[in-house]
Formats: sequence, structure tokens, C-alpha cells
Amino acid sequence: MAQKNAGESDIDCGGVALTDGPVNVPAAARCALKKTCAVDADCGSSICNKATKVCVQARSCGNGTAGISTCGQKEVDDPTKVHDSCCTSLPMPTRGKRLDKYEVTAGRFRQFIGAVGPDVRSWAKAFAGANPASQLAKMGALRPNFLDLYPASGNPSDPLNVVAQLGAIAMDNYSGIRGCYNGYNVNNPNDGAYGHATYWLPPADLAGYGVPPRVLAADVLDAKSMNCVTAPMFVAFCAWDGGELASVADYNDVWTSTYPWGAVDTGRPNYNWCNSAPGEGLGGFACGTGIFYEYPKTNRAQDISPRIGAPGRFPNDLTTVRVNGEGWYDLFANLLEYTGDFHVNAPLPAPFTNDFCDFSAGAGNGGPACTRSLQNGTGTLRFSNLPSVSALGHSFEGHALGNTAVDIPSMAQYGKLGGRCVRPL
Repeated sequence: MAQKNAGESDIDCGGVALTDGPVNVPAAARCALKKTCAVDADCGSSICNKATKVCVQARSCGNGTAGISTCGQKEVDDPTKVHDSCCTSLPMPTRGKRLDKYEVTAGRFRQFIGAVGPDVRSWAKAFAGANPASQLAKMGALRPNFLDLYPASGNPSDPLNVVAQLGAIAMDNYSGIRGCYNGYNVNNPNDGAYGHATYWLPPADLAGYGVPPRVLAADVLDAKSMNCVTAPMFVAFCAWDGGELASVADYNDVWTSTYPWGAVDTGRPNYNWCNSAPGEGLGGFACGTGIFYEYPKTNRAQDISPRIGAPGRFPNDLTTVRVNGEGWYDLFANLLEYTGDFHVNAPLPAPFTNDFCDFSAGAGNGGPACTRSLQNGTGTLRFSNLPSVSALGHSFEGHALGNTAVDIPSMAQYGKLGGRCVRPL
């Protein structure tokens, strides 16, 4: 009968070899995902979550901070919450891979930046060189020097620095600030910018762009879905985390009907879409019937990231496709999601183009000047004819792409775009 014995961390797995005089007890096999562990070596994945003490597959969930074990139903301060590892992934029906159950959180992304940043560029190039068949390498091969658009430092005076790429500003502004800028008039906080980047940055980093400190704490934002970074940044994150950015085909393998949960619209607030007040005009959408989700409450003129949920907060936005009773959350709404499908010379709807007009440094710094933003004037043209990337889903603001993917600029930073990873079975 299977049982936990000797130094095992779970039944017939984990632990180390033991020696007692002439008796040698070899170590048991490494533990499978979700089995109990004490140290990384107990797990077949070599990753033991330090807070929950269970084996996890993704590198980003090796500790227990916000955004790591905070996904699922109800908020972190609710005593009736039912939470899960944010890195849970489930086997897909036909693709022979595992798709992450939840959108990538800002807390998971913080683990990535802490491990490889601020010089993400050097890490990405090294990974692509060592893994030529990887999604990251294939993406980089689509355009010469494409990988040079990754950040190489954390210095705000450097073009393309990691502070700008994590949402302190929107580097490539398409007729506006795209929801990432969290600035407001400090003398009149009700005169706001309606920014909603979910990656918390230190006040000193924000000050380099004239942005005031965030009104929400880092652990509150870390639990929410990651936004305001480019699709290539998600590709690099997923590569570091042991997988790839999910493709349109991956989504369609688990989203098989009009809605992920079936053919009938269950209506708001069962999913986080058009989460705005009547007449508010948020993003130009007129679909709002009221703000039905907002956590935590704060001054909306200073920050509207409370309208973005932590993954799994909308239990009815769950696929009918199940694996051992589990399905995938937030495929329909909360954030639109980038995919790993990059296309060269794909036409884009106005006002989008495939050039990258960078506002992270002064105009003409390393390239010709260009003009795009209504707010920030003139930037630097980095590249033209960049690949586009497909996105799908619905956003809390009111976008409605469904599971029919639409191409957008690959270097767009947008407050309504997130992503999730797919990984080996």
C-alpha cells in the first residue's frame, strides 16, 4: 500500500536518501505537480512553492508573494476565499501541451524582472541563441534587430529602459496614453489621467517621468493580471517561465463555443466586461451600465486599476472544457490577451501602424524624429515594418474581440492587454 514513509515529502515521492548503519534507503522519485514538498529537489519540476509547500511547474511561482498563490475566487482579505496557485496549468484537449489556467499576474512578472532584469535584452538574446527552435528565437528572426527593442537597463535616461517598458509611460502612444500612464494633478487629484498599469514601480522610478507615486500598494497590484507591457515582453516572460506565449490555436482548443462557458450570454457581472458607469465614456465606449467590480476602492481619478480583477475573481468566466473538474478562467473578459502569433506585413486598422515611435527618451535619440501621440508630441522612430501580433478576448473597458483574433502592433503597450503561457505537457 502506498504510504508516506522515511524522509518522503509526500506519498512515495520527495525526500532524500537515508543511511542508518548498514541500511540504505534510496530517495523516492521526485514528486508530481501539486504534491507536497519541502525543498525544490523534492519536485520533478525542481520548483517547490515556498509558501504552499506544493510542487509547481512554473518558475515564477517559487514563492508565496502576492500574485503567486492569490488566484481564484474572492479577494485576499475575504475569509471565505478559495485560492489557488497562479501558475496552475491544465492539459489541453488536443494540443499535447498545458495551458495556464489564469492570466499572468503582475506578481509573477515581478519574479521575472527580478531574475533577469533590468537587462532583459541580454537575457533574451542569450536564450534565443541557446534555443533556436524556441518561440522567442523565431519571433526575433522576423525582423533584424527585433530583440534590440527589449530593455537593456533601468536608467530612465536610457531609451527603452525597463521602467518605461513596465508601464511608467506608454512608450509608443497611438493617439493617446493607452491606459498605462498613472499621472494626475497632485494639486487637484480629481483631475486624473485614468491610468491602470498593474505593475507597481517605486516612486523614484516614476518620478523620472513626472508620474506621482501609486496610490495602491505593491501587493495589491501584484495580485492583478499583468498589463501595459509589449507582446515581446510576454514572450520573454513565458520563455523564462518554462513555456511560450499561448497561440490562437491554443485558445481555440479550450474555447470551443460562442462564449467559453457555452452558447448563452450570462450577462454582466458574470464576467468583467464594460465595467464602467453610465455616460462615463471610458475609452470612448458607451456600453457601461455601472461599475460592478472595483477592488480596492480608491480615487478613480488617480487610478482605475481596481477595475481589473485578479485572475479567477469571476468564477462564471470559466470554460466548459474541463480537466479533472478544472477549467480555464478569464478567457472571455477582464483583459484582452496577446497571443504568440506574429505576422510580417499584416495590415492594421487605423490609427495603428507597424512602426515604433518611441517616447521613452528625447526625440532623435538614436533615430529620426516621429510624431504620434496627442499628449507627448515627438518621439524617436526605432523601426518601421515591425511584425504585428494577434490578440483576442474582451477587456474590462469594453473591447470585444471574442475568440476571433485581431492583429495589433507588436510593440503596443496597452492597459487592456494581458497574456498567459502554454508549456510542455
